[in-house]
Amino acid sequence: MEWEAYFHALRNTNRTDDYDYPANFSITQYSVNQNEGGAMHYQGELDPSTTDFGLSQDYSGNTVSTTQAAENLKKQLKDYLTNHQDDRLQNILDDLNQQIFQSQALSGLNASLIMQAQALQLKVDASSNNPYFVLTQAIAPIVGTHNTVAPTPNSYYNPIRAGFMKLAFMLIDRYGQKRAISLDKLICAQSLTPTFQGTEEQNSIHLPPRIAQPSRLIFRWLAAVGEELQEMNAYPATTLVCGWILPSHLRESLFLYDQQGKALATMFLNGDQSKIIWQSAPGDNTTTNQSVETIFQYQDPSLVPWSKHCIKELLATLKLFGVLLTVCTTRLMHKILKQVITYWYS
Repeated sequence: MEWEAYFHALRNTNRTDDYDYPANFSITQYSVNQNEGGAMHYQGELDPSTTDFGLSQDYSGNTVSTTQAAENLKKQLKDYLTNHQDDRLQNILDDLNQQIFQSQALSGLNASLIMQAQALQLKVDASSNNPYFVLTQAIAPIVGTHNTVAPTPNSYYNPIRAGFMKLAFMLIDRYGQKRAISLDKLICAQSLTPTFQGTEEQNSIHLPPRIAQPSRLIFRWLAAVGEELQEMNAYPATTLVCGWILPSHLRESLFLYDQQGKALATMFLNGDQSKIIWQSAPGDNTTTNQSVETIFQYQDPSLVPWSKHCIKELLATLKLFGVLLTVCTTRLMHKILKQVITYWYS
């Protein structure tokens, strides 16, 4: 069986003018459903039913089609139905006995999508009279069994595999006669079924975004040097810390410190928890009865909006954490005392 796959990438990286992905590529094209294990659903503007796959990336390969998968399924159904009664499974087994089902994986498709080809590879070796014999002997154990595919440097480059795919098949019998297979309806998994504005498209396949090429995840920390965006470096005067927060579980309050660890203020809620109360740091009366802007006027600008908008939520979280900590501590002390009493009277 010969197969052909036409892949329409949502971002074409084979152009010479622009290879970069937009910073909002994923969030504008997809939505993440946390209730489905983080499944990504397409929400872009491209209608897969109107996609011209004739201008898309094309891949091809061949594989041997067999009935082995259907035979294995029939054997498993027979073994199960011998001791169990299930009308639905019995109907499936009857259909398998009345028809011939062939199946096979699209051998080589995954390798083609990452610029590789499944082909016969020769052993890394050289004759003893070859001038590169010593070098070859040193490289051979490093390569080991990793030379299972061949590189295709002139193929399509897709760092992020995201888009739509259409398949075409050609059956070849043992005499070399070919016949194209007409697919009126392509049935695939729900996660691979493309949906556009609530309507499912049955004649193509949805490939959600995946990092296909070898990649790395690197965090570039921003230095806390004011409102400008400056990357963190090895210079000792730069730091990514804009301040410090120390919770007090006893008073259910927060202590704020600057980059160098100098105390700025203490924040807590009043009796009915309707207002944030500021208390100046010990030994510093300059911040008494002052506004947030005044207290943080010489500190990192990131602390100002945080202090104005997030304190109440954090204090509420801190109070809840204090309650949980009290419950856990009580249970732990009860367990310890029980063990001590048991040991004392044993």
